[in-house]
Amino acid sequence: MSRSLRAILAGLVFCGALEADPGRASGADRPATLAEAEAAEARAEPAQALELYRQFAAAHQGERLARRADARIAWLDARREGGFAPLRALLAMRARASDQPSAAELRAFAVEVARFPEGRVRRESYELLGDTWLARLDAPAEALECYVAWSREPGIDEAERQLAESGAALARARLGQTGEALQRLERSGLRQRSEGRFLRAERIRRLAVAASLVAIAAHALILVNSLIAHRRQLAWRTSVGRVEVGLATFTLGLPILFVERFDSQLVHAFAPAMVAMAAALLVTWIAACFLAPAPRERRRLALGSAASVIAAGLLACAHSGMLTELLMAAWEPR
Repeated sequence: MSRSLRAILAGLVFCGALEADPGRASGADRPATLAEAEAAEARAEPAQALELYRQFAAAHQGERLARRADARIAWLDARREGGFAPLRALLAMRARASDQPSAAELRAFAVEVARFPEGRVRRESYELLGDTWLARLDAPAEALECYVAWSREPGIDEAERQLAESGAALARARLGQTGEALQRLERSGLRQRSEGRFLRAERIRRLAVAASLVAIAAHALILVNSLIAHRRQLAWRTSVGRVEVGLATFTLGLPILFVERFDSQLVHAFAPAMVAMAAALLVTWIAACFLAPAPRERRRLALGSAASVIAAGLLACAHSGMLTELLMAAWEPR
């Protein structure tokens, strides 16, 4: 690709970014009236912002920035219930929620929301409360209460219902009710949403972690018991030869080579699993050097070693979050 073509493409991307987000344009491209309207909205003064947006749209009909003003007018008009008082409170709480609101502030706002007139603002207020309780304050019980209240609001549409049910499922899972959360999602027809796939992946991850710990513990007990019973001298050459070294190199190196060829960025993600598997294999080899197992014992030792190596890799993937990501990707609708 020539330098001139690259420059043209870069310019198009930059212009597209400005078109998508007028807020990044230079000050000369943003007239004072529009800037005042946006400032009023940021100050949680929706009535004043609506009037300024209308003035700007009327004076700049057909212009690019006028389309943004029209969009904000439509957004504010759809949320004018209660004379903009509920929206004013919602905008103020959104500004606080982006920081770190206290539990007392959220509870006070929840009391205020319960007195809002029915409508879009009250539903969006319950959404904000649920998300903030869950993500910011790690309080799933309070979040669940808000999501359930949101799902029962009059006039809720299908998109909102799905968000409310999904948020409630995440809150229930955080409370240790993963089974119930999945059942409710399935009854609501939301099994394939990302939240449903995440909860199923998390359930499998916990089972994999438990099974891996059991496998490693069992193999470790067998090795310790054998070491105590035999008490033999170090016999490195009889336990580890060229075949074993070559097989281990192939087993651990091939996945890294495959991942690197598939997507080199995944090597870093899979590296902990490879290191854990190598460490498990090394521990088994060291034990085998002292055991110098008889031919009939080698098969049992090899099976236990294989289970431990796989278990170590699973533990590393589970700890890094890679196992959950892989399961969610495998279940993603095509």
